[in-house]
Amino acid sequence: MRALLTLALFATISACDAPPPDATSDEDGGPIQVSLLDDGTILLDDEEMTPDELTDALEDIEATRVVAVSIDPDVAYRKVNEVQQALTEAGVKRVLVQDELE
Repeated sequence: MRALLTLALFATISACDAPPPDATSDEDGGPIQVSLLDDGTILLDDEEMTPDELTDALEDIEATRVVAVSIDPDVAYRKVNEVQQALTEAGVKRVLVQDELE
């Protein structure tokens, strides 16, 4: 039974198209920072942009890059959904969500 579960686990992992967690493609190995402020402002590495601009900016990143999204707890869900859709349209596979801005 244990062997069957192990085989199922390996099959599931190999079926995923996400890269391994330690794979990075940039020099510093850090994630791309996206912030969603309480007023709905979207920041990509401290540059303000719209959801469409975010999609365009992230389309060319490599699949191994992690996008870290920091969300202010008071932001409207509609704005969170807009960022989520922008990431999906850009083809981002690895997202780390933080529910509070530091």
